[in-house]
Amino acid sequence: MPCERIITLLVNLKLEEPEEIIPDRGPHPKAGYQIAGVLDRELGRIVSARKFPLPCRRFTMLHELGHYFLHPDLLYHRDAPLIGSERTEVRGRTREEVEADTFAAEVLMPPLLTANLFLAKYGSVISPDEIDEHLAFRLSTAAMQTISVDMLVDGSRRDRSRLIAVEGHGHAGRSFVELFGASKEAMAIRLEELGLVL
Repeated sequence: MPCERIITLLVNLKLEEPEEIIPDRGPHPKAGYQIAGVLDRELGRIVSARKFPLPCRRFTMLHELGHYFLHPDLLYHRDAPLIGSERTEVRGRTREEVEADTFAAEVLMPPLLTANLFLAKYGSVISPDEIDEHLAFRLSTAAMQTISVDMLVDGSRRDRSRLIAVEGHGHAGRSFVELFGASKEAMAIRLEELGLVL
């Protein structure tokens, strides 16, 4: 179910999507700080700025919904743009922010659905020991550059995960990024968290 419908139909919050969010409460943010999402519990609303790319908006909306469920004492909260990679960068972030990121990832890229689609597409977990020419060719096509088996084996886990996140062979030619409406980085991290890419 699209996150907009989860917010409005299942949770019964208002969802507002102005082009840009101008601070209406609290101290003015630092120069250059952009607000992408707001949770306003008193008015029963989540606000998401349309000026950001859809994957960023979706993750930010679900992040705010995470605050709504996980942090009931939080009455008003605003966030910078989030793409989903922030949940691995825990240094300097509060426990509440990391929890809201985790909630967003769980809703946007559900573990069982993600794993089932992955296994239907690739047949098994992708580990460096089992990478072959066929996979290298598929990933080369998606990346629009030549990728060798050696590059995949010697590259980082994150590099492999990013390539797999955008590879569109199978499932009507749609990539995981397209299927889940997530950013490439968020999808790559999710594939690693679920142990699908080693």
